[in-house]
Amino acid sequence: MRVKSHPERATAHAGGSAPWSWLAGRRARPVSLSESPSGGDGATIRPRPPVRGADASPANPVAVDTADAREVFLSVARCANVARCLESDAPHPCREIVRYQIRTRGVEGYGEFQVPEPWVGEITVAPILFVSSNPSIGEDRHAIGSSSDDALWDSHHHAFGGGTRPYIIGGIRSTTPEGARLKKVAYWVAVRSRARELIADAVPGRDYALTEVVHCKSRNEFGVADAATECARRHLGRVLALSPAPVVIVVGKTAREFFLGAEAAKPPRIQRRDLGGRPRLMAYVPLPASWQPGPRTLGGLFTDEIGDLRRAAASARSPVG
Repeated sequence: MRVKSHPERATAHAGGSAPWSWLAGRRARPVSLSESPSGGDGATIRPRPPVRGADASPANPVAVDTADAREVFLSVARCANVARCLESDAPHPCREIVRYQIRTRGVEGYGEFQVPEPWVGEITVAPILFVSSNPSIGEDRHAIGSSSDDALWDSHHHAFGGGTRPYIIGGIRSTTPEGARLKKVAYWVAVRSRARELIADAVPGRDYALTEVVHCKSRNEFGVADAATECARRHLGRVLALSPAPVVIVVGKTAREFFLGAEAAKPPRIQRRDLGGRPRLMAYVPLPASWQPGPRTLGGLFTDEIGDLRRAAASARSPVG
């Protein structure tokens, strides 16, 4: 089966098999946290060193060009694998998650396809970064294949504020194109609460940003296990290299297993690891809808170490303005 795809990006591709079951009896390869932050389609984005001396300040913990950020953003949002999987019937690790929108939403071409979500919030300044498995899919139409590049950037990088219109209100509610409030999103409520454990008055999108291991959208992590290694190979290092966040909070069992592999079965603890070319404090928390027993807050999970997280987040906070 073929569907109408983006004319500039429609190419056939042969890859590994991608069975329909989302786990398919396998786990994605755990990521090497010291891997070079390069992607499959673009040049390596090297993290710039922290600013030191007279130029150092909480407002400028690291220099990241907007042009660099937009280039990485569009390499994810316009990922060539989407067109390959829409246009070709050849096996590909991303095929099932891309075609999820055909099966469940009746998408007939790239113009109607909800594009991969590179990140939400100002990832280039936020001192806290949340990383989950993949974004869920809703009814919004502001980020589809026919949207302009500027509209995609505005609706993601400035989703929480500072763009042409409010996309997310209060960090927890989606909106209509006219700005009317819609329902709360449980995941956004949870991450805002976790961020405010570290920074009491955390500003959504400015003090924390959100990204994922797999950027294509689906419900219940459909297709994530098949796509994770390929998506991370192409995008994850370059996205993480843009972030100065000293605190990375990995959300959910699937994302935890991706980063930790066999270590994921051990009790959660704060880790000091290199990620995206930078030293980070990494914490692991369950999804808000998880059946996992036990505490779900950072304070409950890391009673003796939450002070380290708070100090690290505060040290990299940028003034609003």
